[in-house]
Amino acid sequence: MTTPITTKNPSRLARNNADAEYLIAFSTSEKRELFADEAAALAAKRIFREVCAAAGASVRSIKIAPAHVLMTVGLRGNIAPTRFAASIKAKAAHRLRAEHSLLSKRVTMFHTGSFIRTLGTLDTDSLAQWLLQSYGFGIETIHAVFLELENGPDLLDLLDADKPVAPEPVKRQTKGAAR
Repeated sequence: MTTPITTKNPSRLARNNADAEYLIAFSTSEKRELFADEAAALAAKRIFREVCAAAGASVRSIKIAPAHVLMTVGLRGNIAPTRFAASIKAKAAHRLRAEHSLLSKRVTMFHTGSFIRTLGTLDTDSLAQWLLQSYGFGIETIHAVFLELENGPDLLDLLDADKPVAPEPVKRQTKGAAR
C-alpha cells in the first residue's frame, strides 16, 4: 500500500484535516482518443479509482471521455493536490499500459494544473463558476461544454478555443522616470 502524498509543512496540517473536493482533469498525450473504446474506458475508470484509493483519496465522481479523464476527488487537508495529481497520473498510466492491450506503449497522461477546492460538495454550479472565472465563459457556453462533454469531444480543446485573449499589460512608470 502506498502512503498518501502530503505537504511539507506539518504545522499547516493540524488546522485542516477535513476532506476538501478537487476537480482534476487529465488529458492524453496529443489528445489522442485512447478511451473511445468502451473496454478501455471501463479499464481507465477502474484503474483511476484503485490508484486514488491507494493514495488515500476518495473518488466522488469520474467521467471518462475519449481523450481525457475528469474526476472529483476528496482529499484530506494534508494531501497536496498538485503532487497527488502528478503521482496518480503516472501510476494510472503505468497500470493502463500494463493491463490493457489496446493502450500499451501509447498512454501518457497530463494534468491541466487546475484544481477547484470547495468546502461542501462539488456540483455543476461550482464547476460552471470556475469555468466562468478561468475562461470568461457565459452560462450558455458552459452548458454547451457539458453537452459536448457527454458526446465525447476533448474538453481541453473546447476550453482553449473559447479562451479570451488577455489584454496587453500596462507599463508602469518607475519612481525615477516620473521626476
